[in-house]
Amino acid sequence: MNSTAINQNQTTTNLVAQSMPTDLIVYTSLCVFGVLTNLVNVIVFMSPKLKDNSFSFMLANSLADLIFLAISAFHLYISCGILCSSRFSSLGGQIFFVYIANAFLTSFAMFILVNETFILVQRYALIRNRTFFKNVRPVIIMSCIYLICLIYTVPSFFIRRIILLPNNMYFFENTDFFNSTAGQILVQITRWIRIVFSVGVLSG
Repeated sequence: MNSTAINQNQTTTNLVAQSMPTDLIVYTSLCVFGVLTNLVNVIVFMSPKLKDNSFSFMLANSLADLIFLAISAFHLYISCGILCSSRFSSLGGQIFFVYIANAFLTSFAMFILVNETFILVQRYALIRNRTFFKNVRPVIIMSCIYLICLIYTVPSFFIRRIILLPNNMYFFENTDFFNSTAGQILVQITRWIRIVFSVGVLSG
C-alpha cells in the first residue's frame, strides 16, 4: 500500500477518534430505548392469545429490531471516539467493525425490510380475500427470508480488508474487487435492492 493511502487511513482514524461525545450519548440512548420498546413488543407478540400467523412475523421483526439495536449499541462501544480510539484501531475492533457488525447488521436490516414487505403482501391478500397466506408456516418463510438476507451480505466480506498501519494500529481499506467494475456494479445492485425494499415498506 502506498504512502498516500496510509496517510489517508491515518487521517480517517484521527477523524473517527475526534468525533463528538454528544453523538455517542444521543445514539446510544436511542438504541437503548429501541431495545426496551422492542422487548415490550416481543413480550406482547408472544402472548398465547395472538395465534394469527401475522403476529408471528411481527414477533420476528421485533426480535430482529432488538438484536439490530443491541449490536448497534455495542458497535458504539468500539467506535465512540476519543474514549475508545484504541479499541477501534485494535485488530479485534476492526474485525467486529468490518465483518461482524457490518455484515450481521446488514443481514438483520434486510430481514426487517423483506419481512415487512411480506407482512404488507399478506395484509393485501387478506383484504382481497385470498386465503393462501393463512396456511403458510412462519418459521419456514422467515428462515428462507433470513437465508436470502445472509446471501445478500456475502459481498460485504470481499469489499474491505483489514490492514496494519506503521503506527501498529489496524484499519480497513477497500479491496481491489471493490474498486473493480464488477465490484462497483455489485455494490450498486445491493444498494438499490435495499432502497427498493425501503421505499416499498414506507409507501405501504
